[in-house]
Amino acid sequence: MLDQPIQTERLADVTSRAQPVIHSHVGASADEFAPFGLILAGPSLAGHRADFSAVLLTADSSFRPRLHVNCVEASTLPLKVSFVERHPNCWQTFVPLDVSRFVVCVMGSKPDGTPDLEAVHVWILDGNVGVAISPGVWHIGATVLDRKGNFVVVWPRADNEGDTEFFTFDEAVQVA
Repeated sequence: MLDQPIQTERLADVTSRAQPVIHSHVGASADEFAPFGLILAGPSLAGHRADFSAVLLTADSSFRPRLHVNCVEASTLPLKVSFVERHPNCWQTFVPLDVSRFVVCVMGSKPDGTPDLEAVHVWILDGNVGVAISPGVWHIGATVLDRKGNFVVVWPRADNEGDTEFFTFDEAVQVA
């Protein structure tokens, strides 16, 4: 299955005019990223392993792990986004295969379920670490810098319209 586009269902879009409050982070700190998911990095000792199997767990036994490779065109800074997405019932994991640097932009939810633009968190990471985004966390799609790149994406899902929710901004929001 080469060069197949990623298919997602577009759910009810909502809009917002709020200006974001950006929190920029340097490097891949597991503690800073913990409210939104996991930083995936290899162990420092030969013969050891880092186990991230929890990203395959779901509350619903009908969900099945899916693994695919995305090819992503390079973006440039400053980066503006027009929508974010979330996966309410499962993790979504991005492992760089051939990536120089990539942008991770996440935000939690307000009480009404919409993205919290007062707490936008952005990391620019080297292509030697991956990320696993927790269920329900709003995020931008895979975004690479410098050159085209490839990610392995692991995403347990039911393959129905409840797998992904989208939030569309009235105007593109500069996040990095």
